[in-house]
Amino acid sequence: MLEYNITLTNNVTKKLKALGTPNWSKPLKQSAAYMERITLTRFAKEIDPDGKQWTPLKPETIKRKKSGVILREKSILINATSSRIVGDTAYIENPTSYGIFHQRGTQTLPRRQFLGFGRRDIARINQFFREYVESL
Repeated sequence: MLEYNITLTNNVTKKLKALGTPNWSKPLKQSAAYMERITLTRFAKEIDPDGKQWTPLKPETIKRKKSGVILREKSILINATSSRIVGDTAYIENPTSYGIFHQRGTQTLPRRQFLGFGRRDIARINQFFREYVESL
Protein backbone atom coordinates (compact mmCIF):
# COMPACT_ATOMS: atom_id res chain seq x y z
CA MET A 1 0.00 0.00 0.00
CA LEU A 2 1.22 3.48 -0.82
CA GLU A 3 0.42 6.23 1.62
CA TYR A 4 1.57 9.72 2.44
CA ASN A 5 0.58 11.49 5.59
CA ILE A 6 0.25 14.86 7.28
CA THR A 7 1.20 14.65 10.95
CA LEU A 8 1.45 17.45 13.44
CA THR A 9 5.05 17.69 14.63
CA ASN A 10 5.97 17.81 18.30
CA ASN A 11 7.32 21.35 17.88
CA VAL A 12 4.02 22.58 16.47
CA THR A 13 2.06 20.75 19.14
CA LYS A 14 4.23 22.17 21.96
CA LYS A 15 3.98 25.72 20.65
CA LEU A 16 0.22 25.50 20.37
CA LYS A 17 -0.36 23.95 23.80
CA ALA A 18 -0.77 27.49 25.10
CA LEU A 19 -3.99 27.64 23.07
CA GLY A 20 -5.40 24.71 24.99
CA THR A 21 -5.99 21.45 23.18
CA PRO A 22 -7.24 22.38 19.72
CA ASN A 23 -9.32 19.87 17.80
CA TRP A 24 -7.29 19.43 14.61
CA SER A 25 -10.00 17.48 12.79
CA LYS A 26 -11.17 20.44 10.68
CA PRO A 27 -7.82 21.35 9.06
CA LEU A 28 -6.88 17.66 8.81
CA LYS A 29 -10.14 16.90 6.98
CA GLN A 30 -9.60 19.92 4.71
CA SER A 31 -6.05 18.77 3.98
CA ALA A 32 -7.06 15.17 3.28
CA ALA A 33 -9.91 16.23 0.99
CA TYR A 34 -7.62 18.66 -0.82
CA MET A 35 -4.92 16.00 -1.33
CA GLU A 36 -7.45 13.46 -2.56
CA ARG A 37 -8.89 16.01 -5.02
CA ILE A 38 -5.47 17.18 -6.26
CA THR A 39 -4.29 13.58 -6.67
CA LEU A 40 -7.29 12.78 -8.87
CA THR A 41 -6.52 15.93 -10.88
CA ARG A 42 -2.96 14.65 -11.40
CA PHE A 43 -4.31 11.52 -13.05
CA ALA A 44 -6.37 13.65 -15.44
CA LYS A 45 -3.46 15.99 -16.23
CA GLU A 46 -0.87 13.17 -16.16
CA ILE A 47 1.47 15.14 -13.89
CA ASP A 48 3.50 14.53 -10.74
CA PRO A 49 3.13 16.50 -7.48
CA ASP A 50 5.36 19.30 -8.77
CA GLY A 51 3.44 19.60 -12.05
CA LYS A 52 5.98 17.78 -14.24
CA GLN A 53 4.42 15.73 -17.08
CA TRP A 54 4.65 11.98 -16.75
CA THR A 55 6.81 10.08 -19.21
CA PRO A 56 4.71 9.51 -22.36
CA LEU A 57 3.64 6.01 -23.31
CA LYS A 58 5.78 4.19 -25.84
CA PRO A 59 4.22 3.82 -29.30
CA GLU A 60 3.97 0.03 -28.89
CA THR A 61 2.12 0.52 -25.58
CA ILE A 62 -0.36 2.90 -27.23
CA LYS A 63 -1.01 0.30 -29.97
CA ARG A 64 -1.64 -2.42 -27.37
CA LYS A 65 -3.91 -0.33 -25.15
CA LYS A 66 -7.44 0.78 -25.92
CA SER A 67 -6.52 4.43 -25.40
CA GLY A 68 -3.52 6.70 -25.05
CA VAL A 69 -4.28 7.72 -21.46
CA ILE A 70 -1.68 6.98 -18.82
CA LEU A 71 -2.61 5.01 -15.65
CA ARG A 72 -6.34 5.43 -16.32
CA GLU A 73 -7.35 2.88 -18.91
CA LYS A 74 -9.30 0.76 -16.41
CA SER A 75 -9.51 3.46 -13.69
CA ILE A 76 -8.35 1.00 -11.02
CA LEU A 77 -5.55 3.21 -9.65
CA ILE A 78 -7.60 6.38 -9.70
CA ASN A 79 -10.62 4.71 -8.07
CA ALA A 80 -8.47 3.16 -5.33
CA THR A 81 -7.02 6.51 -4.26
CA SER A 82 -8.58 7.73 -1.01
CA SER A 83 -7.94 9.68 2.17
CA ARG A 84 -8.61 9.08 5.84
CA ILE A 85 -7.94 10.62 9.25
CA VAL A 86 -6.53 8.65 12.18
CA GLY A 87 -5.87 10.66 15.34
CA ASP A 88 -3.68 13.63 14.42
CA THR A 89 -2.68 12.23 11.02
CA ALA A 90 -4.33 12.54 7.61
CA TYR A 91 -3.48 9.90 5.02
CA ILE A 92 -3.74 9.93 1.24
CA GLU A 93 -3.31 6.38 0.02
CA ASN A 94 -3.58 3.92 -2.79
CA PRO A 95 -3.84 0.27 -1.66
CA THR A 96 -3.32 -1.33 -5.08
CA SER A 97 -0.51 -3.86 -5.22
CA TYR A 98 1.07 -2.29 -8.30
CA GLY A 99 0.70 1.44 -7.60
CA ILE A 100 4.14 1.52 -6.01
CA PHE A 101 5.73 0.40 -9.31
CA HIS A 102 4.25 3.42 -11.09
CA GLN A 103 4.97 5.73 -8.16
CA ARG A 104 8.66 4.82 -7.91
CA GLY A 105 9.38 3.34 -11.33
CA THR A 106 11.20 0.11 -12.14
CA GLN A 107 13.85 -0.99 -14.62
CA THR A 108 11.15 -1.32 -17.27
CA LEU A 109 8.47 1.10 -16.04
CA PRO A 110 9.17 4.84 -15.92
CA ARG A 111 8.35 6.69 -12.73
CA ARG A 112 4.91 8.29 -12.89
CA GLN A 113 4.42 9.71 -9.43
CA PHE A 114 0.79 10.42 -8.58
CA LEU A 115 0.94 10.56 -4.76
CA GLY A 116 2.94 13.06 -2.77
CA PHE A 117 3.15 16.69 -1.79
CA GLY A 118 4.28 19.40 -4.17
CA ARG A 119 5.27 22.91 -3.07
CA ARG A 120 1.79 24.25 -3.82
CA ASP A 121 0.19 21.44 -1.84
CA ILE A 122 2.31 22.18 1.21
CA ALA A 123 1.48 25.89 0.97
CA ARG A 124 -2.26 25.11 0.72
CA ILE A 125 -2.17 22.71 3.68
CA ASN A 126 -0.24 25.27 5.73
CA GLN A 127 -2.98 27.76 4.88
CA PHE A 128 -5.69 25.40 6.23
CA PHE A 129 -3.84 25.14 9.54
CA ARG A 130 -2.98 28.85 9.70
CA GLU A 131 -6.63 29.81 9.13
CA TYR A 132 -7.74 27.34 11.77
CA VAL A 133 -5.27 28.61 14.38
CA GLU A 134 -6.23 32.22 13.63
CA SER A 135 -9.89 31.33 14.19
CA LEU A 136 -9.22 30.01 17.73
